[in-house]
Amino acid sequence: MASIVLLRNPLSPHSREISRIPAGTPVIDWLQQEHPHGFGVSMRFYVNGEEKALDDLDYRMQEDDVAVIALMPADPATLTSIAISFAISAALAAVSFAVQYFFFKPKELSGPKGEKRSVYDVASDQNAARVGEAVPVIYGSVLTTPDYISQPYVWYSWSQASAAEPLNGIQYLDVLMCVGQGNIDVTDVFVGDTDVTTLPAGVVTWQVFRPAQHNKTMGTIAAAMGAGFYENVVTSAEVGNQELAKANDTAGYFAACKPGQKGRIIQIDLVCPNGLYFVTTDPGDVVPFSVTLTVQWIELDDNDNQVGTAFSQSVTISTSAPGTSDNIVLTSPVRRTISITASKSARWAVRITRTSNPTRPQKGQSQTIWSGLKLVLDNATGQVYGDVTLLACRIKASNGIAGDAAVRVSCRATRRLRPPTGGSEVQSTSAADAFTDVLVDTVYGAARPRSEVDTALLTTLRTTWAAYQFNHVFRERITVWEALRTITTPFGAEPLPLGAMMSVAQDGVKSVRSALFTDANIVAGSMNVSYSFDEEGVADGVEIEYLDAKDFRQSYTVWPTTAQRPDRFTLPGVTSATHAAQFARLTWQRSQQQRKRITFDTEMEGLILQLGDRIGVAHNVPKWGEAGLVIGRTGNTLTVDRSLNWAGGSKQILLRRPDGGVTNAITVTRGERDNQVVLPAAPPTTINFDNDYEYTSFAFGPASTLVQDFVVIAAKPAGDKRVTVEAVNYAPGIYTGAMSFMS
Repeated sequence: MASIVLLRNPLSPHSREISRIPAGTPVIDWLQQEHPHGFGVSMRFYVNGEEKALDDLDYRMQEDDVAVIALMPADPATLTSIAISFAISAALAAVSFAVQYFFFKPKELSGPKGEKRSVYDVASDQNAARVGEAVPVIYGSVLTTPDYISQPYVWYSWSQASAAEPLNGIQYLDVLMCVGQGNIDVTDVFVGDTDVTTLPAGVVTWQVFRPAQHNKTMGTIAAAMGAGFYENVVTSAEVGNQELAKANDTAGYFAACKPGQKGRIIQIDLVCPNGLYFVTTDPGDVVPFSVTLTVQWIELDDNDNQVGTAFSQSVTISTSAPGTSDNIVLTSPVRRTISITASKSARWAVRITRTSNPTRPQKGQSQTIWSGLKLVLDNATGQVYGDVTLLACRIKASNGIAGDAAVRVSCRATRRLRPPTGGSEVQSTSAADAFTDVLVDTVYGAARPRSEVDTALLTTLRTTWAAYQFNHVFRERITVWEALRTITTPFGAEPLPLGAMMSVAQDGVKSVRSALFTDANIVAGSMNVSYSFDEEGVADGVEIEYLDAKDFRQSYTVWPTTAQRPDRFTLPGVTSATHAAQFARLTWQRSQQQRKRITFDTEMEGLILQLGDRIGVAHNVPKWGEAGLVIGRTGNTLTVDRSLNWAGGSKQILLRRPDGGVTNAITVTRGERDNQVVLPAAPPTTINFDNDYEYTSFAFGPASTLVQDFVVIAAKPAGDKRVTVEAVNYAPGIYTGAMSFMS
């Protein structure tokens, strides 16, 4: 099912009306059916927190979508964007808590029970350029595969100082990648599955550049990485296997770049795959050979028209080091990168013509392939990079590293974050720090001031959750609300809007009741109690998918360990087998022990409740204790509005405080009559029993049936001065064996 929230007054989020509709229903169909005459005011339309144009009201609702129709006041200037933002958040919060058991379950995996199938992979198999996609946001310590921030390129190095080294030309791969948003420390780099520290020196060199180090401009990285490393190189897709077999063979002109791009350094890759040598007739010696070519380049405008005249340069491929007597016979491939600096920066097209004759096949080898064409583009001026951490790598690809491995560069990275109250950035695996960052970051987060974040509670949770980590990479575009829920779910918690402040509702053992509801403050006839029973073929356990901390591959834990057909969930951010097992146990025990649901209407005091509050319910219909009102007091003796059942053993009483809270259970004795209760001491709260204040209500009975405890999962307006409360039974046993901070 999907949900539509009608927000009649964005300045009062509690005025929302929630409707459930089948997935696939267009929003406009619902509007025409439920509100055919419109609303008489302007409105705004949101889907999952993102505003859409009113022309998109034909949007078909998807499973679990939440749409918000917000009616605007006559004077829109009175409604700030901040008020709208928090109204939408509150509406989304109401829907999420109304349709889910408390607390939000992890994302369920589809497919047959027991079948291993992942819906996410933090460490992708290969690096890729994700043009137009979101920049990854890392929290905690992860093994991640960075995205290309510029086009990687290969080139061949030949010193030409001595023919003895590097012989045929060593291939290098230069890559510049984006690790993620913000300041990130990189401690280890891997090529394929190999830690580069285990490779010989010089095979892989790398440097990390945080925002303050690359200064968001081009040039700093290239200078730090050394000669031949460029930050913006484009490779022509048209050049790759052009053979120049004999004299006058010509290939090109090929454009070195797209329209609008310019550069002045042209690089040409040439390969003689079978070596360069010649066999003399007499006495039949094998001797070196060389190939000569003419490289021509012309300027193109953006319409592919030639500008000016052609330029040319003669190029020789040989194994002879200029200025020396060294010469060598090579029967293995000869590879060269020829670099040409043009007279100016422009868009260039290149042609190559072979000018020397080949050897006869039976007499030697001189086959020549034009394998690559690159143009080093001009460095852009001003700010180029964002507030991101970059990783530059140079891989000596011809020294035992396969081509596939060279495009599988990953790294172990740890995010630096500020604590909830602010201050200096430190390496952090804290979910509380991540939660705060999502809310305050101005680039990818909600851009809210810290004054709108419950920093006091989050500082406490930072300590409470300290034994557990949140290690995750957000790679896709999602809403702030979804990110907050992803962060809090592994900790049995939920994001909780409190007016203009964003807080957290934490599940766990609750020693204190927040409120007491009895016949006196439950609207007559409004209470409904339901119980869920097992159906045929029901799951016999819970399977949690998490990521192994060492290699970030999918791992699984099941509770109970004997389960054969468990429900399957994924838990982003968890990289601890212990944490995953504890969460699996919590989820299973909740499904087994939290089956009773209650709904009832009360007056406006229901809006005082917070999600996750433990409340006591005493009601005469289901025989949950005895409930009523105090109508008099003399010293420690209370007179109530009904005769109480004193049969059996010891009796206790709960008294509702004037602020809606509830006292601890008090053991009492019978007075002179059945409607008189004698307290052991003075009442621990003010007792009201006149017409100036609402009468004090109570719950009475033996300890075992005194009151039924529930946990609030929703509290929403149901009309004038009425609030509907939804709750599930409070079962402290579900926290046995769960995360340590919950008990």
